[in-house]
Amino acid sequence: MTCMRVYREFLLVLCLFVAIGHGTARAGENLPVISKEQLSEWIGQLGDPSFKVRDAAQGKILDLGVAVRPILMAMPPSDSAEIRTRIQQILKTLYQRELARVHIYGVGFYTTNFGKLSTRSAVFSAAKEAIAAKNKKSPSPGKRVWELLDPFMQKTLEEVETLKILDEQLNASGLPSTPAARKLHLDLRRSFEKLFNLPQLYDKTSFAKVELPVEALQMLERRPKLSPLEVRWLNYTISSKAFPDLLKENLATTANGIVTVHVSPSSKPIILVLSAYESTIWKVVADPKANLLQVIVGGYFPQEVIGAKVPIVMKISQTLPGVIRNQDYFYCYTQSGTTYQRMNNHLQQLLGKGVDQFSSAHSYDGAPIVIKADD
Repeated sequence: MTCMRVYREFLLVLCLFVAIGHGTARAGENLPVISKEQLSEWIGQLGDPSFKVRDAAQGKILDLGVAVRPILMAMPPSDSAEIRTRIQQILKTLYQRELARVHIYGVGFYTTNFGKLSTRSAVFSAAKEAIAAKNKKSPSPGKRVWELLDPFMQKTLEEVETLKILDEQLNASGLPSTPAARKLHLDLRRSFEKLFNLPQLYDKTSFAKVELPVEALQMLERRPKLSPLEVRWLNYTISSKAFPDLLKENLATTANGIVTVHVSPSSKPIILVLSAYESTIWKVVADPKANLLQVIVGGYFPQEVIGAKVPIVMKISQTLPGVIRNQDYFYCYTQSGTTYQRMNNHLQQLLGKGVDQFSSAHSYDGAPIVIKADD
């Protein structure tokens, strides 16, 4: 474990200490009436030469409860190693006591229908549509796709031999029948899917006749500030509306890759653990009275969280742009097996315990997920 990772883990626990302390204050748990002088005296006694005095002072501070934690954390480090050690022991004990109140709610999926141009017929049909539109004078979605294709693929699609391959029939398994056709399919799919990552794919002139859902229009208004994953979602949604015969309409809804999580009011502190194998945009909508402390996100492919106003910890294998492989990750969409154990192992390291409740399914059905920790 590197020093930087140790530091990050320390900051995570520190933020959680503060968050739980704030949550306790919201629940109306106040510090018992005690003078600053008395508290300072007990803190000073933590470094007393007498073991009995040190232990008695530590017990008195612990009796003050979790509401004393923010005060201890705000104190400058003591010159006494004994005092520093005992304060850390007090903070750890108070944290463990409060951890029992924290409700760790997990949500997991394998796929959330984040769109991909994957079917063989769709790939070749998309190529034919782009070729047909490239020489037309009027702007169109197909012409825009052609303009943004990489030069190598443009040149390839202008060759006579390539055009013959595009007309080949698929075999019984739905695969291109020759090695040349299979290679072309792979190269085409990669080229088209690169377009989904381009912020400049959409322009008003080319897509003037395309009717877009509200969420896509809202994203277009803040396009310069979109994350890479939001750009991909937006472009797939636009493309699926522009080419409904090529991309399935049911994947072009706001459920396409976006999972909405509503966090209800709660007296218990809540930590959300959100996990998916495929890329997902997690939209967190927390009630003002929701006692949400933190969001932890696990995934194999890139994940995004929007709407959360609490600390977010990412445990992802791959990130955009490009592919960065990170071994410190987890994903889980079942309540058994090695993936579930891996997730809980990560939570044990981060928080001190695993999930209290886990809702999972192979595929996301588009319905908002409602978190009710007090039920």
